[in-house]
Amino acid sequence: MKNKNQENSAETVAVSPEFPENLPQKKFPWSVFNALVIISIFMGGCVLFISASNLTFPMIITDFVLNVFLVLFYHIWLKNGTFRKTVIALRFTAILTAVITLAIPLSLINFKYCKSMYQVKKFIYCHGVYNGYMDEYLPESLPEVCEDYKFITQGSFVAQDYHPSAYLIFHTDTANMRMLEKYYKSLKDAELVEIDDVTDIEEYKQEYGYNYMEYMPKYPKQFPGHVYSRLDDKHIDDFFDAVIYEIPSYYNKGCIFDYSSGLVVYWT
Repeated sequence: MKNKNQENSAETVAVSPEFPENLPQKKFPWSVFNALVIISIFMGGCVLFISASNLTFPMIITDFVLNVFLVLFYHIWLKNGTFRKTVIALRFTAILTAVITLAIPLSLINFKYCKSMYQVKKFIYCHGVYNGYMDEYLPESLPEVCEDYKFITQGSFVAQDYHPSAYLIFHTDTANMRMLEKYYKSLKDAELVEIDDVTDIEEYKQEYGYNYMEYMPKYPKQFPGHVYSRLDDKHIDDFFDAVIYEIPSYYNKGCIFDYSSGLVVYWT
């Protein structure tokens, strides 16, 4: 009789959902890991996160909330073995959110020669750095003919009189250039700029302080110097058949269509 009761008791323990084997095995300090994830988000890249704050701050808040729930459910799991799948799901989502949060600013400041990243960089710049209103000043998509591509996007930064700009540069054919020009000149406040002459070396030296004669920038006076400086050697031309549009503001936006070389440049 005693042996039979012992066997029944052993069977009951084996099938009980509260048996210790259902509890998490303390082989890795997950609570420490979870804390490190939170610290890495807030301490690891504050400057990067500021660069596209309209996207990164909501992601940081989301990740913080996920980690709070993760800690709560983890302790419940540690106590009675329930919510195991919930803990795994929360941990995976929190890590994924942290990775995306870090990828946003890194994508913004990198991949300037990667055409496949154009839409991603444009979205982060227009909606992460700004609130979407920069969308109309950059092409919705790249033309089919798009060579010598370069797309520089700058992020926000805590500094006085700092303006995060974007520079889109590429060569295309005449048909695509005319389509792009037709759209840009239809924008509100877009003005066709009359080209007077190329820059004069003496004026350039007085304005920028260069004292050597070997460097003579040959570009229209109305073509901003900060834009010209972003061109690679393969983009440099005489711009003798160029059309320039400008949208006047404190920080001017504009574009140039050079029909002699096929060069297209946007700046914001």
